[in-house]
Amino acid sequence: MLISTKIIKNIYYNRVMKQEKKAIRNLFLLLLLTFFANILFAQTIFSQADLIKKEIPKEKHYQLDEAEVIISDIEYASSLIEQNDKAIYHFKEKISSYGNNKEAKVLDKKVIELQKNSGKELVKIANYYSKHYQLIYTIYRDQLVTYQTTDRQKRLKVNKLLESAKTIKTKIHLIVESLPSEKEYNELKKQVTEISLLHTEGTDNLNECFCTFLNCYQAESPIYASTSSAEETQRMVKKESKNVVFKIQILAAAERREIEALQKKYALKHSIEETYITEDKLYRYTVGEFSDYYIAKNYSENIGVKDAFVVSFLNGKRITIEEAIALIENY
Repeated sequence: MLISTKIIKNIYYNRVMKQEKKAIRNLFLLLLLTFFANILFAQTIFSQADLIKKEIPKEKHYQLDEAEVIISDIEYASSLIEQNDKAIYHFKEKISSYGNNKEAKVLDKKVIELQKNSGKELVKIANYYSKHYQLIYTIYRDQLVTYQTTDRQKRLKVNKLLESAKTIKTKIHLIVESLPSEKEYNELKKQVTEISLLHTEGTDNLNECFCTFLNCYQAESPIYASTSSAEETQRMVKKESKNVVFKIQILAAAERREIEALQKKYALKHSIEETYITEDKLYRYTVGEFSDYYIAKNYSENIGVKDAFVVSFLNGKRITIEEAIALIENY
């Protein structure tokens, strides 16, 4: 009877462990995805960032350098969390084999301690993101307000983007302020991931503000650009805009899914496409192909798939929605 009880306990514990491990793994993948997305985005708009830096007064360049240091701090704290998570997974696997003896209790204490340390690093990351965004927002806003234009639509667009960026700053601040020191580890991860996504959205808006005033597709500001280079840029934008497409992402998964099963599950009219992203090791599944963002957005809202959203591509390469709309509007 004692042996049977022990076996039942082990089976139950293993099931709980598998579910918990899967949940933690998914959260960890999401956090990594966010970091990789930030790195990939930074590489994609390198020339744009370089152009913007030229527009910032030299006396404020030290603040831009400070912002870069903060990003390094985020990467370092993230690496510590990754190391702790690996140790946690290892200890929990051992705990599942030990059952409920003394060794398991010792390892359980180590897991709690590692999660506590990682929790402190997550709080640091949250504050780093808040500090970085506050710094970038202030520098960019101060420069953006100096630009003059007689184009009413351009000014309205920039004002709207700046207002959105300001709202995001407030949201990040409120989330950071609400982070308690003893918050449950996985819940803390979710909130830090939310801050990271808001940070990316806000910086996208600020960069788009500059792209509204500056030509992000050539090496010089349009203030100094020659007529011939401006015409060449216009031709390039026209060509690029034709290659912009919008699709609806319905799922992202670490493990490959059967297309036929997904097609049957969601009962969609459009065929599902699969794309594997090597950077974040995720399979992405999309449907449809639209040349107009608002038609795609309307379709995503009425597709009947929870959390479906619009993604954009240029010549088959993922770009932000803001970049895609800017290309089309410039054309």
